[in-house]
Amino acid sequence: MNLHERRSSGEQPRDAQADELRALLEALCEQRLDRAGAARLERMVLADAGARKLYLDYIELHGSLYWDAATADEESLPVAEQAPPARGAARRDGVELAAIVATRPGRMVGKIAAAAVALAACALVLIGVAAYRLFDSPANDAPRIAETPGLPAETAGSPVVADRDGSSPAHSRGARRDRIVAGHIAADRPPARGGAPSPPPLPVANAVESRPETIPLPPTSPAAVAAAPVPGQGEIPPGGSSAETIVAFLDAQMRSGWEAAEIGPSPLADDAEWIRRVYLDVAGHIPPAEEVERFLADASSDKRTRLVERLLDQPAYARHSSTVWTNLLVGRTQGRTADREGLERFLRQGFARNRPWSELVAEMVSAEGGPEENGAAGFLLAHLNNEAVPATAVTARVFLGTQVQCTQCHDHPFNDWQQNHFWDLNSFFQQTAAIDVPGTHRLVTKPIEGPLYYENRQGLMRVAYPRFDGERVDSGPETNRRAELARLIVAGDKPQIAEAFVNRVWAQFFGYGFTNPVDDMGPHNPPTHPAVLDRLSREFVASGFDVKRLIRWITASRAYQATSRMNESNSADDPARGEPPLFSRMYVRPMSPEQLYDSLLIATQPRVAGGPDWREAHLRRREWLAQFIHPHGTEENDEATSFAGTVPQALMLMNGALTAGAVSAERGTFLSEVLAEPISETEKIRKLSLAALSRHPAPGELAAIRRLLRHDAREGDRRAPAPAKNYEDLFWALLNSSEFVHVH
Repeated sequence: MNLHERRSSGEQPRDAQADELRALLEALCEQRLDRAGAARLERMVLADAGARKLYLDYIELHGSLYWDAATADEESLPVAEQAPPARGAARRDGVELAAIVATRPGRMVGKIAAAAVALAACALVLIGVAAYRLFDSPANDAPRIAETPGLPAETAGSPVVADRDGSSPAHSRGARRDRIVAGHIAADRPPARGGAPSPPPLPVANAVESRPETIPLPPTSPAAVAAAPVPGQGEIPPGGSSAETIVAFLDAQMRSGWEAAEIGPSPLADDAEWIRRVYLDVAGHIPPAEEVERFLADASSDKRTRLVERLLDQPAYARHSSTVWTNLLVGRTQGRTADREGLERFLRQGFARNRPWSELVAEMVSAEGGPEENGAAGFLLAHLNNEAVPATAVTARVFLGTQVQCTQCHDHPFNDWQQNHFWDLNSFFQQTAAIDVPGTHRLVTKPIEGPLYYENRQGLMRVAYPRFDGERVDSGPETNRRAELARLIVAGDKPQIAEAFVNRVWAQFFGYGFTNPVDDMGPHNPPTHPAVLDRLSREFVASGFDVKRLIRWITASRAYQATSRMNESNSADDPARGEPPLFSRMYVRPMSPEQLYDSLLIATQPRVAGGPDWREAHLRRREWLAQFIHPHGTEENDEATSFAGTVPQALMLMNGALTAGAVSAERGTFLSEVLAEPISETEKIRKLSLAALSRHPAPGELAAIRRLLRHDAREGDRRAPAPAKNYEDLFWALLNSSEFVHVH
C-alpha cells in the first residue's frame, strides 16, 4: 500500500519514510542536494503517488513563500556569466434530484421532486458520488505517470539525454523519460539561433482565412471502426494536411490506445446529447429549445459539421473564448490596474476575426500603452508587481504550458527549467513598468541595459541575460526586449506555445488534456497521447495558428462524438480515479460559472441572453459571479472559487434571485409563455424539458410527471389542468438537477 492508499484509507505513512522525504525536499530547495540524494528523491517520488502529492505540495508552498526572492540592484558587483545547460459518468446512470429540491419551501416539493427524479433518471450520476468522483477524488491530485498503451512500435523508447557533464547516468532525464512512459519521444527544441538583430516589426493584425471543411462523421459500428485504415504521420505539407487526413489520424491513434488497453469506445452520442455538448463547448451556453427542435428534425448526414460552422461564426463563440482566456490570463476579479475589460475586449475581437493565436500572444507580450487604446496591455498590467515575477510565471504557465514559479529560487529536478532559466525569462520584462495616469495605468519601456543579478539559496550572486530557448538577445538600451521575446516565443515549426494551446483546447473540450495538470508539460509529466499532441501542434502551426480549424478537427473526432455513457468494457477509462484518460467516452464535467449563468438565461429568457441586451446581461453576470470568487491577495495574483459543486453554489441555485425569477409563472416569463400556449399538458412538459435539458422526456418519465403534476387534485378534478405552482416546482427541479449543471 503506497502513501496515497494509506492516506485514503486513514492509515498514516511510516514516519521514517515521510521524514526522509521532507528532509530530501528541504535539501532540494536549499540547493544542497547531492547526486545520491537526488536519485533517492526521484525514486521515492516516481514510485509512490502519496510521495508525488507531498512533493508537489511542498514545491508549490515553497514557491509561494519565496515569491519575494531577492533580486540585486543594478549597482551589484558583476560576476562571471555561467553558460546555461542546453534546453533541448456516465450520462444516464440516474440521479436523485430529491436531495437537491427537498429544501425548496412550500407546497408539493417532495412529490414534484419525485417527478423530476423520473425525468432526470436517465441523466447523470448520484450527486454525492459525482461530486466525489469527478471533483474531490484524492487520486485526482496525483500526476498521471503511467504507461501509455497503443502507440506505434516505432515510437517506443526515447533517447538518453546526456547530463551536464556529458555523461548519461541512469538517473538522467532521458532514462527517466524511458521509465516514466513507454512510447514517449521528447520533441527536440529548435537549435539555438545566432545573435538577435534589431527586432522586426510585429506582424500586422490579420485574420486567418478559415474556410469550412468537409469532414465525414466517424464510423459508428464496431466493424467499421475496426476496418478503418491507420494513416501514418508522414511529412506535413506546406499549409497543413486536409481535415479528413488529420481527423483520420486522430481516430487511428485513439483506436490503437483502446485496442492496447482492451477496451471498446462508447457509442456515438445521440443528437440531443451532442448538440448540448457542442453548444456549451463552443458557444458557452446550452442551445435554445427551438434550435434543438430544428436539429433533431434535420435528417441530413452533415448537420453536425454545419452546426459547428454556424457556432464558430456566431458572436457567442468569440465571447465564450475571450472569457475562458481572460480568466486564465488575469483571473475573474477586476485587477487593481483595471485591465480585465480591455483585455477581454481585445481577445473577443481577436477570436471574432479568427486572428492567429501567435499574433495574439505576441501582442500581449509586447504591448505598450493603456488598456483603453490597447487591450492587449491588460495582461502585463495585471502581473508587473514584485519585479515582474508573476508576469514571468504566468507567461510560462499559460503560453508555454510550463510551471516555473518554484525555479525562481532553485533548479527543477525533473524538467529542463533551471533557476537561471527563470531569471533569463524575467530579464525580458525588466524594461517594462506600469505608470499611473488619471483614471488608468499604462505600460511603458524603461531605459535600462545590461544583465539582471539574482541571489541563489546559498546567498551567491548570479547573472541572467534576456535569453529564451537558447538564444540570447542584446541587452543594450536600444533593444526592445519584449518585442524580441514576442518574436522568439512564436518561432519555429512547432513552438512551445502551439503545443500548450492545443493541450488546453483539448482539455476545454474533453475535461482532461494530454497532461495533468494541463499547464505542467515536460519530461517529468509526459502526454498520454504524444503522437496526437505532436501532430495537432504541427498542423496547428502549418494552418497559420488557425483556432477555428483546430476546433473543427477536435469536434469531428470519434472521441468527441462519443456519448458519456460507459459500456461494459471501458469502465476502467476513468481519469477521476487517477487513471490516464484514454478518451473512449466523453467525461462528465461541471459547467463553469459563466456557462451556468448564461445557460440559465437561455433556458428561461433567451431574448435577454442572445439579443441586444447582452451588455446588461454581461454586467449582471459579473455581479452574480462575484459571490463565488475570492481573491487571495498574494503576490501570485491568484484567486479561488467556491463553485463546481460546493454548498454556496447549491444554495444559490436553489434559493437565489436569478433562479426564483427564472421559474416564476408571472406574466412575461418563459414559463408563463409556455403555460399560456394552447397546447396539451404533455407538450408543456416537453417544452420545459427541452429548454432545461435539451431533450424530450422518455415515455416513462413523461407518464410519471403527468401523474405527479396533478397529484393534489380532488378525485373529480383529475382532468383539470395542473396548477401553475406545480409547473414552477417542476421547472425549478429541472434547473437544479445534476444533468443541467454538467457538461456531458
